[in-house]
Amino acid sequence: MPDTDLSIIIVNWNSIQVLRQCLNSIQLCQDSISYEVWVIDNASTDNSLEVLNSEFSWVKILRNSENMGFAFANNQAALNAIGRYLLFLNPDTQILPTTIPTMIQYADSHPEIGCLGPRIVNSAGSHQRSCWRNYPGLLFAFIDTFYLWKMSWLPMVKLSEYSEADLTHPCDVDHLLGACLLIPLQAWQQVGPFDDDYFLFFEETEWCYRAKRNGWRIIYFPEAEIVHYGQYSSRQLPGENLPHYYRSYIRFYKKQHPQRTMAVSLLKALIAVSAIIRIGLWKARIWRAENDSDRQLGKRMEAGYNQVLRSLTTY
Repeated sequence: MPDTDLSIIIVNWNSIQVLRQCLNSIQLCQDSISYEVWVIDNASTDNSLEVLNSEFSWVKILRNSENMGFAFANNQAALNAIGRYLLFLNPDTQILPTTIPTMIQYADSHPEIGCLGPRIVNSAGSHQRSCWRNYPGLLFAFIDTFYLWKMSWLPMVKLSEYSEADLTHPCDVDHLLGACLLIPLQAWQQVGPFDDDYFLFFEETEWCYRAKRNGWRIIYFPEAEIVHYGQYSSRQLPGENLPHYYRSYIRFYKKQHPQRTMAVSLLKALIAVSAIIRIGLWKARIWRAENDSDRQLGKRMEAGYNQVLRSLTTY
């Protein structure tokens, strides 16, 4: 077994403001374990590399000359990692003092675990959705389109969503949010890397799907917690990233159900309705915006959902 407990892997794309906070949180609170940190920079155009070199000399850096996508970049670092666990971590997160040691201790005592995800909270401390029943498909799309996940008490919603009351103790789930995933090296080697045909989004969902079918448990673990600011990179270029999200959604569904051509058409119709609803909501936010920053964000998001509509026939 490797001597190092943990390899922390972070993919960066123009995220140095939040990445700095993330790295500081790692450095300040992980004295009880041995670890290495990899940052894979996907051709950032901000000052990410300068800051990493000047302030975080202990970080191992891989630099890509172009944006290779999230799954590909994570796989790059995993090939070089020396930890007995891999921790895939988003740059817009902050680790709390006991988070990682607690996760490793639990995983050590449950060797059947293939993937462990902590409780995730927003910057204000509220619970963030980070685990689900079943897998993305027509039901998920319907629930998402009309924001029904906010009503976790509905019987149909319970088929995919967990309420906070369901998540007070460690439990088996079908898939986890990729913002923070602890994966034993043994599980990673057996299941294989992320599918890098997913440029962005759903690579963790597909990995959890494969892991469960190889006999590994996927566990939501609320005894450890992280803060996730969420969508920091994806909101910089919604015209590119929102289409990536829905393209990956459809790719996942097609891969699991290759014969359901009519269902794929219905899924695309639901996505179109979802995009139209969100265009309307962002238009309203633009109208109510109290400052130029919020107004510009609204315009970018509205344009992003319009691009989703234009791109749907190519998915």
